[in-house]
Parts: sequence; C-alpha cells; structure tokens
Amino acid sequence: MLNKKILIVGISTLSLLLGGCNSETVTQEPGLSKYEVSKEKWNELFNLENVALHSNYKISVVVPQNEWESSLSFDNGKMYITGVGLSGVPLGGEPVEQKDYKYVVVKGITNGMMTYDDYVYWNGWTVEEDESEIKSFFLSYGIFALDFNDFVYNEENKEYFKNSNTNSEDTTDTILNGTEVHINFLNNRIEKIEYIKRNLDEVMEISYTFSDYGRVSFDIPEVK
Repeated sequence: MLNKKILIVGISTLSLLLGGCNSETVTQEPGLSKYEVSKEKWNELFNLENVALHSNYKISVVVPQNEWESSLSFDNGKMYITGVGLSGVPLGGEPVEQKDYKYVVVKGITNGMMTYDDYVYWNGWTVEEDESEIKSFFLSYGIFALDFNDFVYNEENKEYFKNSNTNSEDTTDTILNGTEVHINFLNNRIEKIEYIKRNLDEVMEISYTFSDYGRVSFDIPEVK
C-alpha cells in the first residue's frame, strides 16, 4: 500500500521525477498534438540531472486520503521544499524552534553522485554539506525517472498511461509496481502526474501538479 512515507523528504512520501527546460519558447514536435511528447523530449523532461540543475518550476503534491500537501520548487540548482518532516527533540531537551520547509543547493553531480548543501531551521538556519546518489536523493522526495516504454498514449483522455500490471525491473522504480500512473503534457511540458494504488477496497491517490514554469525565484537564507 502506498503511504505518504515514500514521498517527500523527511516524511518521504511517494512519487516521481520530472525535469524540464526553462525557455518560455515552446516548439511542438512535428506530427504530435500539444498533448504528446516524443521519446527524446520525454527523456529530457525525466532526466534527474536536468531536474537538479536545469529546471525552473513548482510541483504541488497532494495526498487526499491523508489530507497531506507539500511542494517542491526548482530554480536551476536550488530547491525550496515545504512539508518536510521535523526532527524530534530528545526527551527532556530544551524546546527547539523548527520549520516545516527547507532549502537545497546543488554543488555538483559527478558519475551519478550529487553533492549539495542542505539548509534546515533548528533554532536558526543551519547548513550541512551532504552527498548522495542522485537517484537515491530524489527517491527520498518521491521523484522517479519514468520510462517512456512503460506508457501508452490515450488519445481520448489526452494522457500517457501506465497500467498497474506494467512492472519495472529497475530496483529504484519497483515501488511503482502495481500502481497506475497518469501523465498529462501540454506543449512539451509536464502538467500533472497522478498515481493510483488499489488494494482491495482501499484506493490511495497521489497527484503532482506542475506550474510556474520559468517564474520560480527565491533566496537562500543566511546562516549566522
């Protein structure tokens, strides 16, 4: 069963990966409608390094069953994440002011390993340099690199669809096995991704809505 512990950092929920270019000029592929993308464009949009370094948009995440909401904003190597889990204060410890949002600044990616600065608020802003395999880093945020070959285009619904019986052999993506995935594009940009997991009488839905292409901007806090 899907649960929100696989998706967003700290709380980890479930989800997927999306990359993209920042240009406001959109050129549609010949022979495709504005709701379709070529395999080449798909691979560009769902490339983790593009997400980390060359994306500018906001993803709003909603899990209706748990009344859970979060967001990830990307600004060309910087990330602003809301809805993160808060660290617990040890029993008997002094109260600590915390915030449920954080910042990440990517410093570099080499051979699939990403180095970044992690900004969290713990009685003031703190920063710590960390390193992680890029696939593992985005997995903790519920972001996956989806495979074009796992999807078919439904012209009536104007969406790409992955049947719950279409399973991946990639160990990183097996969490999506048994899950329906619906993806909507518009003019070579991702509009929405929805995951649906059915388990007997229970249905878990998680939706990602993309917005603010080319308009995301924020400042990284100063650490005192």
